[in-house]
Amino acid sequence: MEQARSHNSLEKLGQSLEKVVYPFSQYFSIIAMVAAMIMMFLVAVDVFLRRVLNSPIFGAYEIEKDLLSVVVFCAVGYVMSTKGHVMVDTLTRLYPKPVRTVVASLAYFLCLIILALISWQNFVYGLETAALGERSVLLRIPTAPFIFVVAFGTAVFFFVTLVQFIYAIGGVDEEHGAPPVGFW
Repeated sequence: MEQARSHNSLEKLGQSLEKVVYPFSQYFSIIAMVAAMIMMFLVAVDVFLRRVLNSPIFGAYEIEKDLLSVVVFCAVGYVMSTKGHVMVDTLTRLYPKPVRTVVASLAYFLCLIILALISWQNFVYGLETAALGERSVLLRIPTAPFIFVVAFGTAVFFFVTLVQFIYAIGGVDEEHGAPPVGFW
């Protein structure tokens, strides 16, 4: 009885967090899509100008490098929330449900620790970079905003993983909105 009540409260907590975190990750992914479209346009124009007029866009590589961080780190939380990531569960799907729950919970917990460290350290690094006024070599683009994108994108990824961790420790099945186990 007590286990069913805690299972139900964990599921409700997960659903409450999901209602906030998942839409936020979706909005963040829109930023990633816009950045990807800009990158594609920039590459196409750069290649065209390089081949036809022998005059590439000055600093295109720097712009693409910065936009790539936006594409990756703004999209990763949304990909995790839609379970669009690659998953190898060859062995874990054969485990009994209690073992799958423990393995998934442990894996999500380790992932949470790593994501928290990545987000925190990038935020600290972004503050240091902003204080020093670091800029790119050719175009003199400030680097701190892109480091903060990495920090905040990883934070969104952290909260999406937190929702899935809550579902995992609650033992909620995939059919009920929880993530599949064995995501590594």
